[in-house]
Amino acid sequence: MRLSTQLSTSLLVFLIFVFAGSFIINVKLTREYVNDQLATHAQDTATSLGLSVTPYLSEPNGIATAETMVNAIFDRGFYQYITITDMEGNLLIERRNPGTVDTVPTWFTDMVEITPPVEKTELNDGWTMAGELAVQSHPGLANKTLWESVKQSAFMFFAAFVLAYIVLIFIISAITRPLNTVVRKIDDIQNQKFSQINYTPFTKELGFITTAVN
Repeated sequence: MRLSTQLSTSLLVFLIFVFAGSFIINVKLTREYVNDQLATHAQDTATSLGLSVTPYLSEPNGIATAETMVNAIFDRGFYQYITITDMEGNLLIERRNPGTVDTVPTWFTDMVEITPPVEKTELNDGWTMAGELAVQSHPGLANKTLWESVKQSAFMFFAAFVLAYIVLIFIISAITRPLNTVVRKIDDIQNQKFSQINYTPFTKELGFITTAVN
């Protein structure tokens, strides 16, 4: 195998590992960032909605008013579910969404496995515990955001990989061209054809070999 082929193959494998590792790290960091954003989103909703609905839970027909408020928040935001339970764990109010988004491939959602944390808050009516409110942000929004980020990152990484490999091929070619000239001259000597190499390669070791051949 030629030296240039060995060098290009070795650098190709090296570049593949470098870019694949960088790509995986980028996806992992993006997933963690999105999960943190979803947790913050759910916690803020749980806190604000809990303060709003607590006064109505102890009133007659207050559940209907609280459910209207939950519906307003649920329809305006992007949530997996919002539930309110009493102190005995009985479900008072529940709203849920399907867990998938059609624009994101199923294999991708299965691979990244984004599971937004469930944020809970206690509903306190004065000194009395009225129940518990639980909120989970919808993973579909995170999957869609991550999917778009992965597609853009994959394109940029691929473009950078191709450009870097092309540049390396030119560098390897420039380095090995003088060596190929020396090899041809040695082959000419074996065939009783004598001529000199009219230039000195930039590489010091190749310069010594060129002088020896001349």
